[in-house]
Amino acid sequence: MTCAQWLPKYLWSKRAFGVRDMRTREHILRRFVAAFGPLPMDGFPKALALEFRDKLLADGLAADSVRTFLAYTHNFFAEAMNADLCTANPFKGVKR
Repeated sequence: MTCAQWLPKYLWSKRAFGVRDMRTREHILRRFVAAFGPLPMDGFPKALALEFRDKLLADGLAADSVRTFLAYTHNFFAEAMNADLCTANPFKGVKR
């Protein structure tokens, strides 16, 4: 399954459990999927996770915003691991 295919399923599950920050979460993950959507969840390279962080910083996002982006993308992959869509979280250990 690709990142783009997983996104609607992930967002639906978050809405079903009443997560309150859906607008922010959806905005962040749509930005991530715009860049990496066609890539498969399983085997997503950590190098691209680092590239995403560096791009956010280069775009001028504040450090707190970058930390929020990384937290949501980390959770995106953690939930994919729980669903057996990938075996590792490429955002694990990425410095926030």
